[in-house]
Amino acid sequence: MATQHSANVYITNNTDGTAYIKLFHRSDPDGIQNGSWTASPGATVGPMTVRFETGWGSYGILDWWSVIIAVEGGSAPGTYQNSGTAVFPHWKECQLQSGDVDQKLTFGVSTVDFSINLASGGCTDGMTRLGGFSKITNVFVLMLENHSFDNIFGQSGIPQITHASPADGNTYQDVTYHVGSPAPTSMPTDPGHEFLDVVEQLGGVHAGYPHGGPYPAINLSGFAANYATTKSGGPTPASADIGKIMLGFDTSNQLPVSYQLATETTGSRRCPGRPGPTGSSSTAPRRPGWTTAPPPRRWGSGSFPGSASPTRTAASSTRCHGPVSPGAFTTMTPTPTPTTRE
Repeated sequence: MATQHSANVYITNNTDGTAYIKLFHRSDPDGIQNGSWTASPGATVGPMTVRFETGWGSYGILDWWSVIIAVEGGSAPGTYQNSGTAVFPHWKECQLQSGDVDQKLTFGVSTVDFSINLASGGCTDGMTRLGGFSKITNVFVLMLENHSFDNIFGQSGIPQITHASPADGNTYQDVTYHVGSPAPTSMPTDPGHEFLDVVEQLGGVHAGYPHGGPYPAINLSGFAANYATTKSGGPTPASADIGKIMLGFDTSNQLPVSYQLATETTGSRRCPGRPGPTGSSSTAPRRPGWTTAPPPRRWGSGSFPGSASPTRTAASSTRCHGPVSPGAFTTMTPTPTPTTRE
């Protein structure tokens, strides 16, 4: 019967530049482990604890390895990944054995080769240059129609986001509806998302847009009033539901995948599109009466954190969240489906 074990893996930067290293290990049924480090020339970094099995029935459970490095400076700067095989690009199979149990294993990586140095033996793989030096290895475009950045992330607690607080709100018929969390996963009625709805949401109940004129001043005061009265998206909501337009998601609990993407796989600015109804980015310049786009604006204290679907696109504005992080070095975990030992 197979027995579960572990080992600690370190890796040495064998380049003559600073290397940003991302190392992966995959072993079914133990899943993927990964680690990332910054290593000066010749430095050894880690550890990454890997899980594997030995004993009866474990022969067919293979261990797969992948490494990607971004080398800054030195004689060969660039981004490199181990070559792998034609069937499983960028993955090298090298099986852990009983001799590796509880061991400190020190791998090595350069711009030429990847050395998987196991106590029980080991393997090597070549490296492929992917391109010039960049700490960003993959760019993800996440398109979430009908929800603003603020609705999804404004109440997430993620650092370096400019957002509203529970002290902020909209007033309708002498009732103030405050910003809060969690948001409902679906709204009781569909909020208005036509052009004039968005004008009211962003500019307030008395805001207007004269044909060919300037876009009204944005004060974000009309979301509650518009939701309570508009019928462009369907029937008006019950009075007890008006305040739901002011709520943002408890992101880590309600939207764990979006939260993980924002906190673990992105490292630069997060920029929503221009305010406007669904499709505004492509159709707005051709919409009758819309000849002037809303001005860019950075929303700070007192701002609205996100309206409800589908006008949540309107609450995004054109701001970006968070500084560019030069230390951002991210990649999507590759997921081969090995079936046989190489």
